[in-house]
Amino acid sequence: ASLENAKRLYGLPKTRQPDGAAATAEAATVDADAPIAKASPDVISEPAVVRRVPARERLKGKSPFLRPKDLNALFVDIDADGDALLGVEDLRAYLGDYLGYGRAEVEAFHRDHSAGGAGVPFEAWKKHLQELNAYCIRDRVGRTLVRQPGCFGGLSGVDFHLEDCQGCDVWVCDRAAEFFVDGVRNCRVLVAPCTSSTFIRNCVDCTFWVATRQFRTRDCTNCTFYLHSHTEPIIESSRQLAFAPYAAAYPGLTEHFEEAKFDASRNFWSAIYDFSGKVGHANWRIQPLDECEVLRVAFDGRPDLLPDCPAPALTQELLVAPPPKTEEGSGHSVAAIPQTRPPHPPAPKGVGPCVLDVSDARDPKPRTNATARSAESSEDGADICLTDSSSD
Repeated sequence: ASLENAKRLYGLPKTRQPDGAAATAEAATVDADAPIAKASPDVISEPAVVRRVPARERLKGKSPFLRPKDLNALFVDIDADGDALLGVEDLRAYLGDYLGYGRAEVEAFHRDHSAGGAGVPFEAWKKHLQELNAYCIRDRVGRTLVRQPGCFGGLSGVDFHLEDCQGCDVWVCDRAAEFFVDGVRNCRVLVAPCTSSTFIRNCVDCTFWVATRQFRTRDCTNCTFYLHSHTEPIIESSRQLAFAPYAAAYPGLTEHFEEAKFDASRNFWSAIYDFSGKVGHANWRIQPLDECEVLRVAFDGRPDLLPDCPAPALTQELLVAPPPKTEEGSGHSVAAIPQTRPPHPPAPKGVGPCVLDVSDARDPKPRTNATARSAESSEDGADICLTDSSSD
């Protein structure tokens, strides 16, 4: 009775009951005399009878979470089984299938805000709706946050923001027009081909895989960038940066490069211009091949979608090659700022780059710095070291 009163209060439909035959079949699936197993705290509790929610086709157009006018109607749309609670299957179908969010993020939302594990009620969903912003991820700690291909609904002018996160894996696998990263600590971030500019500011102890037309970073410390840039990258007021060519793969990346009109073979990743440049000192270095990480992103439950990448394989020859010539500037200052290039990285010792296989299905382990990230990858088996044939 209290559940039906709540539905009337929020203008939600009454619970839809199955017809007699279906009710009998469903009731038969539950043994009233069977012992009740205690659920692990890490396992999401499901109702005794799970109604499998049909998968939805991917979104076309803007996100329904962008300034929604009717929260009641939106809640009802997500609540496929009509029980006034957003179960994990409701959320997987809507957030995962329809909006393209990763499984770990979907299940974490259910786990954090559900009522006794049964599902997320209207008031809790409304209160925490900002966590589901399609175009901004903010104030998250220790989470895997994924935007799958197509999550931006085919829109061409999306601006994406990543702000004030710590210890997170953020894999954005759909094209944006501009990408902004601010105040991020100890995170790993993938930026899909960005047709305009990527701005990374005030970040510490992070690793980025970025494909963009223009790249600018300021006030960053101890960060590594695997970069594809259409123009000369800009750094400013930063130190202890490491750069290497773009080395990431996810299902659909080659198509995104083509749509962004990026030439994977023409990459200005090492043509760095430092607005804080000094004579005889470089604020950046070229990442040695033995320390490089090749990122491969897969999506849980979709073994048919294989990661792909149009960029050349990461080799020692690629690391030491001079940057291509360009007539397209990046807005350099008219002041004569000295530019000191770092020395070539040392020759590999036969280990070569490591392949970092990740998915949208699990949150990262707690970590404190870049060294801990490497140790974590080795412990959980995510990294596979490849021998570089060029070093033989």
